[in-house]
Amino acid sequence: MAAVKAKSKASKAKKAVASKKPVARKKVAKKVAAKPARKRAAKKPAAKVVAKSESRVAELLADFRAKATQTAEQAQATGKKAGLAYLGMYGTAYDFAKDQYAKAVDAREARIASFVKRGEAVQDEAKAALEGIELPKSVRDMKELDADAVKDMIKARVEDAKSRADEMGDMASAKFEELKGRVMPASA
Repeated sequence: MAAVKAKSKASKAKKAVASKKPVARKKVAKKVAAKPARKRAAKKPAAKVVAKSESRVAELLADFRAKATQTAEQAQATGKKAGLAYLGMYGTAYDFAKDQYAKAVDAREARIASFVKRGEAVQDEAKAALEGIELPKSVRDMKELDADAVKDMIKARVEDAKSRADEMGDMASAKFEELKGRVMPASA
């Protein structure tokens, strides 16, 4: 048992040594050779330097003005194009709306013309249906008739109107069936 204890102590000691971080070695500074001193340029007279600077500033200023003028002209041209495009868009929309309105007016007039034509046809049919019925000319003609005669005359006219209405209803049903057959052919 003593041998086991000794081994465990030795292994613990190895673990402790292994867990320590290695020590970094110090770097030795390298010797750097001294840099040679820069040669200084000979000084120019101040008047020449100022004159050269002023001419350079004048060139830069003239170049800046030219570029600014060119940029302003380009911006103005772009703005003008944008305004014209906007105006053109509204002009196109106006033309489109104007054409659509003209088409709607033409279509409305065509519909009204077809309604008038159909109304004239219905009027002619109604006149033909009412041809045989005699109506009093005025209220004065009604006063001259006695009450029983008026009742009999009205009953006869009502019966006649009923029979004509039945005939017209039959004709309308037949016409409807005919049109229905044209639109929706019979299924086989």
